[in-house]
Amino acid sequence: MRWKKLFFSFIWGIYISLTLHVSIHFPPIASDMPLATNIATWPTNKVSIFFNYIRIALDIGYGIEQSLIAVLLALFIYRILNDIRRCSYIHKTSLYFLSILFGCVNVAGLCMYWLDCLPMFYSVAWLIGSILLALGWASVFFISACMFFIILDKEIMFSAEKKIEGTFSHFCKKIEDHFFLFSFCIIIGAWIPWIITYYPGSMDNDVFNQLYSYYYVHSNHHPWFSSCVLGGCYDIGKKIGNENIGVFIYVICRDIIMALIYAKCIVLLKEAHFKRIFYYIALLFYAITPVWGAYSKHAFKDTFSAGLFTLYILSLIMILQQVSKKALTLKLCLCHGMAALLASLFRHNCIYVVAPTAIILAIILLKKRFMRQTCIVVTCILVYFIYNYFIINVQGVIPSETGEALSICFQQTARTVKYRGEELTEQEIEGISGEFPYDKLGAAYNPILSDPVKWIVLPSEMRKTTNYIKTWAKMFFRYPVTYIEAAIGQSYGYYAFTPNLPEMSGNWNSGMTIFDWIGGEHDEYFQVHYIEKFRGLREILHAWSKVWNKIPILCLTDICAIYTWSIVLILYYLLEKRRFILIPPLIAVGIMILTCIASPVNDCFRYYAPIAASYPALLVLFKKESYS
Repeated sequence: MRWKKLFFSFIWGIYISLTLHVSIHFPPIASDMPLATNIATWPTNKVSIFFNYIRIALDIGYGIEQSLIAVLLALFIYRILNDIRRCSYIHKTSLYFLSILFGCVNVAGLCMYWLDCLPMFYSVAWLIGSILLALGWASVFFISACMFFIILDKEIMFSAEKKIEGTFSHFCKKIEDHFFLFSFCIIIGAWIPWIITYYPGSMDNDVFNQLYSYYYVHSNHHPWFSSCVLGGCYDIGKKIGNENIGVFIYVICRDIIMALIYAKCIVLLKEAHFKRIFYYIALLFYAITPVWGAYSKHAFKDTFSAGLFTLYILSLIMILQQVSKKALTLKLCLCHGMAALLASLFRHNCIYVVAPTAIILAIILLKKRFMRQTCIVVTCILVYFIYNYFIINVQGVIPSETGEALSICFQQTARTVKYRGEELTEQEIEGISGEFPYDKLGAAYNPILSDPVKWIVLPSEMRKTTNYIKTWAKMFFRYPVTYIEAAIGQSYGYYAFTPNLPEMSGNWNSGMTIFDWIGGEHDEYFQVHYIEKFRGLREILHAWSKVWNKIPILCLTDICAIYTWSIVLILYYLLEKRRFILIPPLIAVGIMILTCIASPVNDCFRYYAPIAASYPALLVLFKKESYS
């Protein structure tokens, strides 16, 4: 029996290692893609081409390194196989379905990354190969899910409070007694090198566009409230006589607020009786992960929105905890409503999260007869819509463009024109031409970025958007595969485990978005500059942030798919445990993920930051209590 188990583990380890290796090293077809392979001398037979690709993928380093990985995987599987067999979730059909879904979605994302197409729709050989890869990834997900659920069921993350003993016991007790202040000091202290060396703060196009909007052309393209906060701080600097100081006031005040919010998140883990190692890891996550330090020195709105969204999720979790204890305070509801309002005022997509979640929360509160608390939450959300109406219809602020919400639609149309343009009918061309200059659309298509397509959208007075939408909807039934390819190509970084995109992908937005410059559009109107003496230190911090992305395990903190699928597992676990009252925070985070998927840039951590920042707070949902 033991030999059978060992043999099975050995085969499974090789299979998973092959899956991972082929997925990471698959050669691209298109000659203009990274690591493209010359196929001019290859045979024309599709099966032969498929096997040639597999051979090249295995040629790239599949030797001692991958053999060791296969052996280690086999030993790991051998070690945990008995635990998995005893896991109560192993018989859940829903978990098998979720694992296969993960495998299919992940392989689709990998195909778009490497090949810019979904080859399984064009050849039986590619279909079989894709199924084998999908099953390999599904098995990885299934094993990970089972181990994750076993850990949660055993509650090894929680412990009763232990008395601190040892030489430094008095000092450690002081830290534990003032852990909020300690956490705040560690976080802000770790950010200080970034804040000082990048004084007054790094500034890209978005920041200068916000300042230009505040001073010259009032626009809600970037949230007007956010622009006013930034512009108000900049005004202070101008009055003092140093515009650098104005930017720095904005950066340092914002960072203090962010550090306080993240410190509260860590304290919530402590109060939930997590073991010390877990809430100290959370502290280090906010303090030393380069992406948070890099965002702390940047004057863009995204740092603020990440922190405010975290506060929104924190307060939502605390509300649900108090509801279960039938002791919900008006103060907490006001805090939650203000967090929801401010998050929406700093990023447009937050309102798409806040509004539906507020409806769910209101239903829960009304059911529990918390009438006044419901009114407070709903009123804060209504203030956003009243404010938005006021600035556009009374103050004359230019509203944001509707094209921001149509990124995937635009990409699907552009891809169809580029690859299927010769098949389109005159009626379809006419419908598309009501939104775009048709002759420029195919050339503007970039699989991971919709900005080039949005930039050529016709002026509003020339547009026939209704006719375009009808044409777009009808064309789906003619070109479903092309539409699916465009949607996945625009979004796979948020849910598929693909390699990092090249450095400058997505107009410098893909990945961690570590902007280190202080210039952009309209910068000639504003007098800001770095301190030249700090240039070397800035280069060190920038280079360190790139190294972090390559260090095993540590690099996982910046991979969006890790957060996405672990959140899916948390939701699955709570549903299985029937803790339905704790679902709203996950619904909120899930909608935020969907807004990222529909965003103009693939794999943009700047867009994804609110989800990653609020992730430690979601761990509180594991706390075992009596929920009514």
